[in-house]
Amino acid sequence: MINKILFFLIFTCFLSNFSFANSNKFIVYKSPWIKFIAKNQKNLSGYLILKNTSDKAIKLISVNSNFAEKTEIHKMKIENNVMKMERIKTGILILPNKEVLFKPGGLHIMFKNIKNKLNLDDKKKVFFNFEKNGTIEIMMKVKKGYHSKKHNH
Repeated sequence: MINKILFFLIFTCFLSNFSFANSNKFIVYKSPWIKFIAKNQKNLSGYLILKNTSDKAIKLISVNSNFAEKTEIHKMKIENNVMKMERIKTGILILPNKEVLFKPGGLHIMFKNIKNKLNLDDKKKVFFNFEKNGTIEIMMKVKKGYHSKKHNH
Protein backbone atom coordinates (compact mmCIF):
# COMPACT_ATOMS: atom_id res chain seq x y z
CA MET A 1 0.00 0.00 0.00
CA ILE A 2 2.80 2.42 0.88
CA ASN A 3 4.52 1.60 -2.43
CA LYS A 4 1.35 2.50 -4.35
CA ILE A 5 1.00 5.81 -2.50
CA LEU A 6 4.68 6.60 -3.06
CA PHE A 7 4.37 5.75 -6.77
CA PHE A 8 1.29 7.98 -7.06
CA LEU A 9 3.08 10.93 -5.38
CA ILE A 10 6.18 10.58 -7.57
CA PHE A 11 4.06 10.22 -10.72
CA THR A 12 2.00 13.30 -9.78
CA CYS A 13 5.16 15.35 -9.20
CA PHE A 14 6.49 14.27 -12.60
CA LEU A 15 3.28 15.32 -14.35
CA SER A 16 3.29 18.69 -12.59
CA ASN A 17 6.54 19.64 -14.36
CA PHE A 18 4.90 19.44 -17.78
CA SER A 19 1.16 19.97 -17.87
CA PHE A 20 -0.79 18.82 -20.85
CA ALA A 21 -2.98 21.55 -22.26
CA ASN A 22 -6.76 21.20 -22.30
CA SER A 23 -7.99 20.93 -25.87
CA ASN A 24 -4.65 21.01 -27.62
CA LYS A 25 -2.79 17.73 -27.60
CA PHE A 26 0.29 19.27 -29.24
CA ILE A 27 1.04 22.07 -26.77
CA VAL A 28 2.41 21.36 -23.31
CA TYR A 29 3.47 23.97 -20.80
CA LYS A 30 5.81 24.22 -17.87
CA SER A 31 6.29 26.57 -14.91
CA PRO A 32 3.50 29.13 -15.48
CA TRP A 33 3.70 32.08 -13.08
CA ILE A 34 2.80 35.75 -12.63
CA LYS A 35 5.35 38.09 -11.05
CA PHE A 36 4.13 39.37 -7.67
CA ILE A 37 4.47 43.09 -6.99
CA ALA A 38 3.89 44.13 -3.37
CA LYS A 39 2.49 47.60 -4.08
CA ASN A 40 -0.71 48.37 -5.99
CA GLN A 41 0.82 47.76 -9.38
CA LYS A 42 -1.63 48.08 -12.29
CA ASN A 43 0.47 46.07 -14.76
CA LEU A 44 2.00 42.65 -14.14
CA SER A 45 3.95 40.17 -16.23
CA GLY A 46 3.63 36.42 -16.68
CA TYR A 47 6.08 33.72 -17.67
CA LEU A 48 6.13 30.07 -18.72
CA ILE A 49 7.51 27.64 -21.26
CA LEU A 50 5.31 26.49 -24.15
CA LYS A 51 6.36 23.39 -26.06
CA ASN A 52 5.09 22.25 -29.45
CA THR A 53 5.21 18.43 -29.51
CA SER A 54 3.91 18.14 -33.08
CA ASP A 55 5.78 17.89 -36.37
CA LYS A 56 4.24 21.17 -37.65
CA ALA A 57 4.65 24.78 -36.53
CA ILE A 58 1.90 26.13 -34.27
CA LYS A 59 1.12 29.84 -33.95
CA LEU A 60 0.10 31.47 -30.67
CA ILE A 61 -2.01 34.43 -31.81
CA SER A 62 -3.21 35.98 -28.54
CA VAL A 63 -3.60 35.62 -24.79
CA ASN A 64 -6.45 36.80 -22.58
CA SER A 65 -7.55 36.72 -18.94
CA ASN A 66 -10.47 37.87 -16.83
CA PHE A 67 -8.43 39.64 -14.12
CA ALA A 68 -6.85 42.31 -16.37
CA GLU A 69 -8.46 44.75 -18.78
CA LYS A 70 -5.91 43.79 -21.45
CA THR A 71 -3.61 40.81 -21.81
CA GLU A 72 -0.90 40.99 -24.46
CA ILE A 73 2.23 39.25 -25.69
CA HIS A 74 5.31 41.47 -25.29
CA LYS A 75 9.05 41.30 -25.80
CA MET A 76 11.94 43.37 -24.52
CA LYS A 77 14.33 44.93 -27.01
CA ILE A 78 17.28 47.29 -26.80
CA GLU A 79 16.95 50.46 -28.84
CA ASN A 80 19.63 53.18 -28.65
CA ASN A 81 21.09 51.50 -25.55
CA VAL A 82 17.70 51.63 -23.79
CA MET A 83 15.65 48.56 -22.97
CA LYS A 84 12.08 48.95 -24.25
CA MET A 85 8.99 46.80 -24.21
CA GLU A 86 7.20 46.08 -27.47
CA ARG A 87 3.81 44.46 -28.06
CA ILE A 88 3.83 41.52 -30.48
CA LYS A 89 0.75 41.87 -32.67
CA THR A 90 1.52 39.12 -35.18
CA GLY A 91 1.73 36.22 -32.72
CA ILE A 92 4.49 33.76 -31.85
CA LEU A 93 5.40 30.85 -34.09
CA ILE A 94 6.35 27.74 -32.11
CA LEU A 95 8.43 25.49 -34.35
CA PRO A 96 7.93 21.70 -34.44
CA ASN A 97 9.29 19.93 -31.35
CA LYS A 98 10.61 23.21 -29.95
CA GLU A 99 9.98 25.36 -26.88
CA VAL A 100 9.29 29.06 -26.52
CA LEU A 101 10.51 30.60 -23.28
CA PHE A 102 8.60 33.51 -21.72
CA LYS A 103 11.05 34.96 -19.17
CA PRO A 104 11.87 38.19 -17.30
CA GLY A 105 13.79 40.55 -19.58
CA GLY A 106 12.56 38.79 -22.72
CA LEU A 107 9.33 37.48 -24.18
CA HIS A 108 6.48 37.72 -21.63
CA ILE A 109 2.74 38.04 -21.08
CA MET A 110 1.69 41.56 -20.05
CA PHE A 111 -1.40 41.92 -17.88
CA LYS A 112 -2.55 45.56 -18.11
CA ASN A 113 -4.83 47.36 -15.68
CA ILE A 114 -5.31 44.62 -13.09
CA LYS A 115 -8.92 44.72 -11.86
CA ASN A 116 -8.29 43.49 -8.29
CA LYS A 117 -5.14 43.14 -6.20
CA LEU A 118 -3.37 39.81 -6.68
CA ASN A 119 -1.86 38.10 -3.66
CA LEU A 120 1.03 35.68 -3.37
CA ASP A 121 0.00 32.12 -4.24
CA ASP A 122 -3.22 33.19 -6.04
CA LYS A 123 -3.91 31.11 -9.13
CA LYS A 124 -5.36 32.86 -12.16
CA LYS A 125 -6.79 31.47 -15.40
CA VAL A 126 -5.05 32.64 -18.56
CA PHE A 127 -6.26 31.64 -22.02
CA PHE A 128 -3.76 31.00 -24.82
CA ASN A 129 -5.32 31.22 -28.30
CA PHE A 130 -3.72 29.38 -31.21
CA GLU A 131 -4.34 30.04 -34.90
CA LYS A 132 -5.47 26.54 -35.92
CA ASN A 133 -5.23 24.70 -32.64
CA GLY A 134 -7.92 26.22 -30.42
CA THR A 135 -7.56 27.71 -26.95
CA ILE A 136 -5.96 26.30 -23.85
CA GLU A 137 -6.56 27.41 -20.28
CA ILE A 138 -3.50 27.61 -18.04
CA MET A 139 -3.59 28.31 -14.31
CA MET A 140 -0.77 30.73 -13.51
CA LYS A 141 0.41 31.08 -9.91
CA VAL A 142 1.33 34.48 -8.45
CA LYS A 143 4.80 34.32 -6.91
CA LYS A 144 7.88 36.38 -6.23
CA GLY A 145 10.39 36.56 -9.01
CA TYR A 146 13.44 38.48 -10.01
CA HIS A 147 14.95 39.61 -13.29
CA SER A 148 17.71 37.31 -14.44
CA LYS A 149 19.80 40.16 -15.90
CA LYS A 150 20.95 43.40 -14.35
CA HIS A 151 20.48 46.58 -16.32
CA ASN A 152 20.92 50.29 -15.72
CA HIS A 153 18.26 52.93 -16.23
